[in-house]
Amino acid sequence: MWSERSRVESAATREIPFEKDFADVVISGHVFGDFIEDEFCEMHRVTRNGGDIVLFPGNSDSDNQIHEFLIRRGFRWGKFQEPGVGYVRWYHLEVHKKSF
Repeated sequence: MWSERSRVESAATREIPFEKDFADVVISGHVFGDFIEDEFCEMHRVTRNGGDIVLFPGNSDSDNQIHEFLIRRGFRWGKFQEPGVGYVRWYHLEVHKKSF
């Protein structure tokens, strides 16, 4: 459901223009993977505790570097058929931030 709090923003994944814990959901498609660690840390930073990160990185249906990185961080994954491309993967993580 779209609300006053809903926003769509086009930004470099390494420099998301929101404060810490801003978003309930961060979605990224076909732009994740050039700077894997930096991109993940930035998405995690802006996602609130209990929020979700959803990725459609456009990688093929293979266990590549992106896949291995995301699995190590607790993402679950599946695949879907993208027209003209074949099977590609999606990834989902429910964010749990530790407080000290």
